Amino acid sequence: MDHLAYQEVVLGRLPLGTANSFARTLGIPLALAGACDVNAYGKVADIELGRVNGDYFANMASIGFSADVARSTPRWLKRLIGPFAYTVIGIANFLFARKFRCDLALDGARETVLTHLVIIANGSFFGVADLSPEARIDDRHLFILTMNMMSRWQLLLFWIMFILRKHRNLAEVKSFTTRQITIETDPPRYIDIDGEARTIRTPATISLAPEALKVMVPPGFRERH
Repeated sequence: MDHLAYQEVVLGRLPLGTANSFARTLGIPLALAGACDVNAYGKVADIELGRVNGDYFANMASIGFSADVARSTPRWLKRLIGPFAYTVIGIANFLFARKFRCDLALDGARETVLTHLVIIANGSFFGVADLSPEARIDDRHLFILTMNMMSRWQLLLFWIMFILRKHRNLAEVKSFTTRQITIETDPPRYIDIDGEARTIRTPATISLAPEALKVMVPPGFRERH
């Protein structure tokens, strides 16, 4: 996304990724023919991007368990079984998952959690499941989701509830909306961007970049700027 942000070019998206979270967020059909129709007959939308220490992301960034899974999932496995690759590697990583201290600074307030995971969402989907009605790519806010948890079994419960789209019912889950957040962790943790492993580590400042990307979307896509 770094080469596309704030450029006079229009991105046409095809659902050729592993989980296609960004395509789902934009309402682009997952069938290739339908996605091509959007690129040919849709409309151009100016959408916001997220930015981690200067590196742009379209849909999602995360710290902790999911970032560890992204770093350890081989490309050949993703090509072979698609999004189920994350499930396979996630089961293996679950046995070694360790919680960490995370300090969140946003909107003049501070929040400290002991957690396995922090999700910073610009879009609506994390993998194939939607995060929250509050997580939208056109609302001029980032959606932050984390949870206070003490054990790996709570992490397992979270993922089960997440798959069932019931994770917001868990008392341990915390969510915020903001335009900028600074995150520090102990120990420092890697940050994955749009499902891809990166060398970026905490501490990090994550902010919103309004109307940073021109992209083809379905005619029914509604911008709320």
